Amino acid sequence: MTHLPIDPFTSAVELAAAIRRKEVSPVEVADSYLQRMDALDPRLNAYCHRADHDVRKAAAQATDAVVRAASPQDLPAFHGVPLPVKDYLDVAGWPTTYGSAGADPAPVTPPRGGHPRPHSAPSRTRSRQLRPRGSESECSWNHRSPG
Repeated sequence: MTHLPIDPFTSAVELAAAIRRKEVSPVEVADSYLQRMDALDPRLNAYCHRADHDVRKAAAQATDAVVRAASPQDLPAFHGVPLPVKDYLDVAGWPTTYGSAGADPAPVTPPRGGHPRPHSAPSRTRSRQLRPRGSESECSWNHRSPG
């Protein structure tokens, strides 16, 4: 990887293309965004849950896959691109509070004897890294259409 500086406003499409061209690694992308979050989130309060260790682990696995790929076409479309997750989507092992201080902060667990919830971390990290969970306004999960 050539270690190009990462513009935090680069689109996901452009990041994916740079990763495929090996201009930047998924580890470098993840570290860049985690450092930016460290610097800005104390003022912005944009993230309510961070899983930095999981992000770095997924980024390392994604980087290994990039190195092993015989061709860039062998990689999923957004391979190695971090993915922020809204606080109203369940992710196994992460709390889901729907933006409410009154919600149970316990991590979500898959139903007993059933399949993992649709947004479980293992299924999402196959081609993308999960990035920390974004903060939401109180009960923002209610998406009812008017009328």
